[in-house]
Amino acid sequence: MELMQEKREEAWLLLAELFFLDTEPDELDYRRTAENLTRLGLCREEAEKILLYEVAPVAGANLGYLLWPVIGEWAGFDAADLCGKIGACVRRRAAGPRWRYFWQDRFMRWMVRQLEPEKLWSRMQDAA
Repeated sequence: MELMQEKREEAWLLLAELFFLDTEPDELDYRRTAENLTRLGLCREEAEKILLYEVAPVAGANLGYLLWPVIGEWAGFDAADLCGKIGACVRRRAAGPRWRYFWQDRFMRWMVRQLEPEKLWSRMQDAA
């Protein structure tokens, strides 16, 4: 399923806010995000691909504390700037060979697993 650009950007912002701000999401945050992603028509697999291959390579830079614990607080983000950067990343990825992203994809999967995305995926199944 191909999301319209406006809905895709909404999914980017939902996932970035949940996983990449320096806050600890609570049950309500996971439930709200799951309901909104389901409303957009995304299933778990689609949302996971968007998180891993579109959002994490750009917004994941904020997760430097997984590797370097002295990174400062990221209190928010400019939605238009973030969407522009993610869009550019998606276009670069589409234009290049898939093998070029092998190591980046492996790192993104490891990084995202540290964020316990299963909390979101289980709520998406409940919301469906």
